Amino acid sequence: MASYKYLLCEKFGKKLLITLNRPESLNAFSLALKKELTTALEEADADEDVRVIILTGAGERAFCAGQELNETKNTDSARAGAEAYDWIADFKTLYEAFRRQNKITIAMINGAAAGSGFQVTLLCDFRYMSSKARVGMTEIDVGFPLITGSAVLWNVIGPARTRDLALTGRMISADEAYEWGLVNKVFPPDELREKTFEFADFMAEKPKVAVECDKVYYRLLEGSHYHLAFDQAVLAHKAGYASGEPQLYQEKFFKEREAKKRKA
Repeated sequence: MASYKYLLCEKFGKKLLITLNRPESLNAFSLALKKELTTALEEADADEDVRVIILTGAGERAFCAGQELNETKNTDSARAGAEAYDWIADFKTLYEAFRRQNKITIAMINGAAAGSGFQVTLLCDFRYMSSKARVGMTEIDVGFPLITGSAVLWNVIGPARTRDLALTGRMISADEAYEWGLVNKVFPPDELREKTFEFADFMAEKPKVAVECDKVYYRLLEGSHYHLAFDQAVLAHKAGYASGEPQLYQEKFFKEREAKKRKA
């Protein structure tokens, strides 16, 4: 596989472990990380030796904190339309790399998964979660509408609970995530990797063509509102930045984070 700056890729038999490796930024999705992960997924899909892909985050605190806000906090409202289009296009490219993936994908949620960091777990076939981790769609708290995230949530938990997570921005516990059907299994942190790898070994022996055919059909079932979401997301983010809300709420976010650092 290619050499990456922000990913660790390790093969274990028929398994490929991809680790998001920006622990100093809670593995947040910078543009560079999104591009590397897209490439890694495409390479893995073409690798006949790989049957299962496991995705996790480096460090103990986070799986992925979502969008790297340092890349969006200074968006100019006058250029919001063009920037929103490019930004959403980058995410769509990444998300399509997950959706087109013919291999089994497992998200090993070792720590907090927020925003787009949580969204990518929902694009995986299975989600195994640490009992100490939390997940949520926190976009609204930094002034972002949740359009693509709502589309992927809708398929998993339906409209009422999608509205709950999207409009409150709250993070939920592993137990609540399991109760809602957002994750398949919850394990103590020290058992998560072992249990995930055991399951990956089990799935690696499933018939290859049957798995691929199932996944093609799932894409057809999920397709219509998923694709519409990206067009709507561009309009929504353009409207948001034109209003000044994301700039205001992201400035508030950074001030609160700095205040917490000074108190620590």
